[in-house]
Amino acid sequence: MNRFTQTEQAVYRHRDTVVSERKFRQSAQSFRYDETELLFRSDRASVSSKQRFNCIETELSLHANRDSIHRNRDSIASKQSLHCTQTEAPFIETETPLHRNRAFVTRKQRLYCIATEVLFH
Repeated sequence: MNRFTQTEQAVYRHRDTVVSERKFRQSAQSFRYDETELLFRSDRASVSSKQRFNCIETELSLHANRDSIHRNRDSIASKQSLHCTQTEAPFIETETPLHRNRAFVTRKQRLYCIATEVLFH
C-alpha cells in the first residue's frame, strides 16, 4: 500500500520540482557567473597583453630613436672632426708663410734700425 495520499504525493512532487528548479537556477547563475568571470579574466589578460605589447613596441621604438640619435651624433662628430682637420691643414699651411713673413719683416726692421743708426752716427 501506498503510505502517502495523492495530495501528499503531489506536494512532495511539487517540492521536488521547486527544489530541482531552484538548483537548476542556481547552477545556471553559477555557470553565468563563471562564464562572466572567465570573460573578464580573458579581457583582462587581453588588455594586459596588449599593454605589454604596446610597452614593448614603444620601448623598441625608443631604442631605435636612441640608436638613430647616437648615429647622428657620431656622424656629426666625425664631420666636425673632418672639418676641423680640413680647417687645420690650411691654417698650418698659412702659418708657415706667416712665420717666414714675420722673420722677413723682423730682418727688414733690424736692417732699417741699423741703417738709421748709421745715419745718426
